[in-house]
Amino acid sequence: MEFSDLLKAALGVVAGAVGTYLGLYWKVRQELVAKYDQELRAERIKHYASLWQITEPLAKYVPPGPVTYSALYSLAKRLRQWYFSEGGIFMTDRA
Repeated sequence: MEFSDLLKAALGVVAGAVGTYLGLYWKVRQELVAKYDQELRAERIKHYASLWQITEPLAKYVPPGPVTYSALYSLAKRLRQWYFSEGGIFMTDRA
């Protein structure tokens, strides 16, 4: 066996090891990102359910009462409270 054959074999082993490592790293990272995303979505749904209830005064069809300045002021206070005490941290950038 010549030196060049030995060098080629060693380079093949090293390239295979690096490729395996990078592939495994990518797979584990993707799994962690997917798990984080799934947990974050579950938390958002839980917190957005309470936000949905708060917005009832803005119902398009059959609102619970007239939309007055005082009703909007009360709604704004409840939305601010929800944002800072419960769900604001779970909001997306778009939201």
